[in-house]
Amino acid sequence: MDFNLHKTIIYNLHIEIMKKIFLLTLIPALYFSCENDDVTGLTSTDNFPTATVSYTGPTSAVSEEDGSLTFGIELSKPIESGTTFTINQVSGTAERGQDYDFSNVIIPAFSTNGTLNFDIIDNDFPAATRTLSFEVTTPEFGVQLLNPNSNVPFRLDLDITDVNPANVVNAGLAWNHDDASDLDMYLFDNAGNAVTVQATGDDPEIAVLLTDTDPDGTYYITVDAYTFTNAQININFGLSDGAGNVTEYVGVFDTDNLAQYTSEFYPPFGTTSYRVVEVTKVGTNYTFTKLF
Repeated sequence: MDFNLHKTIIYNLHIEIMKKIFLLTLIPALYFSCENDDVTGLTSTDNFPTATVSYTGPTSAVSEEDGSLTFGIELSKPIESGTTFTINQVSGTAERGQDYDFSNVIIPAFSTNGTLNFDIIDNDFPAATRTLSFEVTTPEFGVQLLNPNSNVPFRLDLDITDVNPANVVNAGLAWNHDDASDLDMYLFDNAGNAVTVQATGDDPEIAVLLTDTDPDGTYYITVDAYTFTNAQININFGLSDGAGNVTEYVGVFDTDNLAQYTSEFYPPFGTTSYRVVEVTKVGTNYTFTKLF
């Protein structure tokens, strides 16, 4: 065989091998490039439904008498599964179950509308204004799967104020309740005469203890503790002065430490009845002094 011909054949064979190697390295790159383009197209949020929360209620303050707030929720297009919308408390002093409550709303599959009700609770317990920041959101669907034009999470900041009887002392007493303790409230005048008794066995005890028809003077709210296992009981007083002001006192009622209540307790209802709050009445004006 001619030497030059042999050399030419080898050279051409080498070129063909190099072409195949190049093509083999190029195909995966083309494949993954197409695959990445497909993923980008699939995860674009432009095609996802827009969730819109509508609300026309109070935007800064509510009272316990306002009842229920209503949030309308609409999806711009139906989806094939149910979508849950709920309330998420972000911050504030209000507590679910005591100051407010709600039930999740589920927009059914292939539907686009739902209503979420947010209930303000009137529990009659005098309390200072509570703050609440919350969001209407959809943890199940996830904001990452919503169109960017959605207004979810929808945030609202509220103050929740009490509504109490006018011109009277409305009192609430709550404690760390268990089956071994019960607290009752009594109101005595300065001479030691019982004026009002609130002894329902409930936690909390709530009662109007002093009214504008009672004489001016100094009165004492006392607590009678029926305690079988706990000597120290965490208590919380809420006192409304009938003019829209609420005073709250928090402390420990300690039946083993009588000195902190002074020696001026009232034995007619047992040796565990002690003065805890002094009330001064002048007309329809009331002032409170913590004694425990």
